[in-house]
Amino acid sequence: MRSGTVTVILLTALLLSTPIVAIMLSDDAIADGYDSKISTDKEITFTGKVYFDITPVANQLPSAIILIADYKDGKWQYVREPCRTEIPENGEFSVQSYRILDMALSYFFLIESGYEIEIVPSSFESTATTVERDSSVVTDTTSTYSYSYNAFRYTSYVSPSQTTIEVTEGAHAISARHATGSVTVNVTNDEYNLSNVEIRLVKKGESDPDKYVAMEYSDNGRCVFKNVPTGEYDVVATLKNYEQFRPESVTITKNCSETVSIEMILKVNNKEYWGNDLPHFLMIVGGSLGVIIVSISIVLQHFIIKKKHEDWIINDVDDDEI
Repeated sequence: MRSGTVTVILLTALLLSTPIVAIMLSDDAIADGYDSKISTDKEITFTGKVYFDITPVANQLPSAIILIADYKDGKWQYVREPCRTEIPENGEFSVQSYRILDMALSYFFLIESGYEIEIVPSSFESTATTVERDSSVVTDTTSTYSYSYNAFRYTSYVSPSQTTIEVTEGAHAISARHATGSVTVNVTNDEYNLSNVEIRLVKKGESDPDKYVAMEYSDNGRCVFKNVPTGEYDVVATLKNYEQFRPESVTITKNCSETVSIEMILKVNNKEYWGNDLPHFLMIVGGSLGVIIVSISIVLQHFIIKKKHEDWIINDVDDDEI
């Protein structure tokens, strides 16, 4: 075997053993042992309409998620990567999913991004029910949704000829309301409470402060935000002639019972003079005036000394020598 071939084989083996490749292959690993139970292509489309209690804004659109799960070790665990789509303001969604070929598996539906969902009617005793609540969909990768959001299992038989499934078929409707919490912001300058400070809660990662979720003004150094949608926020404080000392952020959790307090230290934001703050501007002006005064003094001294020297020469000559 040639040395070049050996080298290629060794490099390939090394590459496949790296953590990076393990991460890249992790999605495929989820489906190990399920290739014969789930289609390899997204053959089914789930459709439906969500009725929001508050219409979501463009930068906070939630996602509809379809999971395929298997009941193992006393809980449902998903066996394919979640299929998702963003739900627009009108609530109408369509998400493509893999087809279940083994009826031991189940479809689960949930909404991501801080929303709780209810499917009306809430009673599932009827044999015509096509969905049921089941919050036991728990794996390492789905726990970020399942512990916070209600999951619903699609229980009806899906025939091999079906290509579209209406989640809200029959009398069922999806009602979604924001999971909310509250936060208190305390605003001080050293030991003094500041009033009329504009406080904005901006979604984490949003660079435009004008796209805020909530805005309040402080009263004696304090303002309270109620019914804030769950999520991570940056706290932006604004007051004339002041600036925020350092960035602050807060995480709002569902039905949080305790107010999250954020301490903000505000410093005077000096105006700029020729691109410099006031102390540096005064240093530059003072230094410039000092140079000018010294220069004028040197010139005057030069002329004074020169004049005195000329007078000394004239006065030192006798009259008969002139």
